[in-house]
Amino acid sequence: MYVNQKMADIVGHPIEELYARGVLDLLDVEDATSLSRRLLARRTAGAEEYELHLRHPDGTSRCLQVHGSPLWDSDGEFVGSLGMVSDITEMKRVERALRRQALYDNLTRLPNRTLLQDRLEQAKERHTRGVTDSVVVVFLDVDQFKLVNDSVGHAAGDQLLCQLAGRLRAASLPGETVARFGGDEFVVLAEGLTAAQAHALASRMLAVLDDPFDIEGRPVHVSASVGIASSAVCRPEELLQAADAAMYVAKRRGDGGTQMFDGSLAAEARTRFDLNVELRSALSEEQLELWYQPIVEIATGRLLGMEALARWNHPVRGFVSPDLFVSIAEQGGFVRSLDRWVLRRATADLSDLRAGGHVRPDVYVSVNVSALHLTGGDLWTAVSEAAWLAGLPPSCLGLEVTETAVMADPESASAVLRRLADDGFGVALDDFGTGYSSLAYLRRLPVSRVKIDRSFVVDAAEGELDRTICASVVTLCHDLGIQAIAEGVETQAQHDMLLELGCPSGQGYLWGRPMNKEALLTWLARGA
Repeated sequence: MYVNQKMADIVGHPIEELYARGVLDLLDVEDATSLSRRLLARRTAGAEEYELHLRHPDGTSRCLQVHGSPLWDSDGEFVGSLGMVSDITEMKRVERALRRQALYDNLTRLPNRTLLQDRLEQAKERHTRGVTDSVVVVFLDVDQFKLVNDSVGHAAGDQLLCQLAGRLRAASLPGETVARFGGDEFVVLAEGLTAAQAHALASRMLAVLDDPFDIEGRPVHVSASVGIASSAVCRPEELLQAADAAMYVAKRRGDGGTQMFDGSLAAEARTRFDLNVELRSALSEEQLELWYQPIVEIATGRLLGMEALARWNHPVRGFVSPDLFVSIAEQGGFVRSLDRWVLRRATADLSDLRAGGHVRPDVYVSVNVSALHLTGGDLWTAVSEAAWLAGLPPSCLGLEVTETAVMADPESASAVLRRLADDGFGVALDDFGTGYSSLAYLRRLPVSRVKIDRSFVVDAAEGELDRTICASVVTLCHDLGIQAIAEGVETQAQHDMLLELGCPSGQGYLWGRPMNKEALLTWLARGA
């Protein structure tokens, strides 16, 4: 046997000791047996690569990569084996870390959506082969978690999620997978359960919320809504969506509810499943269209801008509710593609209207942005590219964001909106007054426009409280140099009231309903 100094350094033993003890004595029992077989078969087996694990004198285990090959003399006779050894311990550690990062949630250390999907596929395959009787998915969504973030801060919200994850993990049984699906959503995957056992599983998970969470020294109580789906009542490939649909039914009934997916929900879940597929095709095949609702100067009726609204006229289903298909795009993971399409189509249409002399150069188009895109990291690029491709100045493109969308990640949202505002793009805070801290967001965000929610406008002409709220918002916006836009203006009485309050601009059926591009051209031709 011959051993060089590099090999001695790797294994941590002097060369003399290696000659005396041999290499096999340093290996794990299983690897020593495997290496013995490989050496005996080297003459016929030829060259090969494999890994070995040995005990280092410092107490650690080292992973070695070995390239073994037969050794022949000048006469072609087999005389032994040649092993080229590399220490790949650190490389293996990095691989494990990267694999864990790809498969586990960084905050809670639970399996993430990717690992959950993989385990769900394995469970479905076992169910198909008859190895297990059923596959069950329990979908848990924390109720009003955004309130927690908004009242005690995002760091505290993260603490709550980590503590909840720990409780859910502790409450799980062997064979069950507890995963963080995203945000404040968790999923438990189990196999071989009856309907009663599935309900018991959901109850076991909800029970972890009975005691308050200790967040920065204060007790915080939360509830959750739970949806349950079993392969006994729906197809395995639809389990996640079915459990999600059941969870939303539970949430609509009130905090802390549980709903089992059954036949009454099957049609709804099937529709969402089909719409997910059909919406992707509609987006790629340009089946969607944009409608526009005018934003006008209240005193004169002069057009100031237009809100772009995505519409989907399904060839079979007819017009699909925007709330429905946007939520499907969000859950399906392609809402950014939808947002990019809206941005490019809206800017292209405005560019055409400008080129044709149909609108003044200062008229803008406003686009709604989803919460996922707002904090996803590429919104600035999508907005900038859309304006550049259409040849529009930034002032002609505005973004509408809701307080709810901003609350998902205020720091990221504020940063990207600040960058867009610095470049000259407009930022509008939509549905103003319906959130929990609207005034705070006026201070935190680079807002150039505020859209007063229609719920205040509708009754403001007759209701003193709503009138007072509208007046306060209009005055506040004026003092801050922000354009106030009253939404939902439908009657002359509302128009007159807003004019009296000094509200500069409005949007609503009084001036025009949402309309496609052709109808908009007709509306513009009337001299708006």
